[in-house]
Amino acid sequence: MTSMTVVALVFLLVMKQSRAQTCPGTMYNGKCYQFSVTYSGFAACQNQCSTYSPPMTMLCIQDSSQNSFVQSNIGAETWLGITRTGFNNTWVWQTGCYSTYTNWGTNEPNGDGPYAHIYKQNGAWNDVADSGKYCSCEYSTIPSPEPTQAPTAPTCQPTVAPSRPTPQPTL
Repeated sequence: MTSMTVVALVFLLVMKQSRAQTCPGTMYNGKCYQFSVTYSGFAACQNQCSTYSPPMTMLCIQDSSQNSFVQSNIGAETWLGITRTGFNNTWVWQTGCYSTYTNWGTNEPNGDGPYAHIYKQNGAWNDVADSGKYCSCEYSTIPSPEPTQAPTAPTCQPTVAPSRPTPQPTL
């Protein structure tokens, strides 16, 4: 392993530990969660999450184990960071995450609204209009890789091509 690789690994470990130590709530699978017991509308919840340091986002559920974890930690119906877009019933995570997992309740989504929440009782999701729900937030404690910077000096000496003898004409 090169010294640059070691430095990069140490940096990532320090960043991970630093963010984990600043988690204002509960850690689970590399994410920090802040579970709230106050009601708010959807936009107010988005705003509340962004005020944490580091900034958090509304919940993005990526699998059934995370759904169960969230269900066991919320106090009541809690906003999810997913909304319906357009007229074709397409649901999109507004948090910047990518997830294909869903846990809609029976006959859901049924067009009740463009927002979604998770039920405490069974972990099922329901679409609703903007109303008062608990607001919970998350962020990944694993930092995104920093972009590689261009070297400021050559990293090695260029090699000189070996010289070839000049061909001599034959007589």
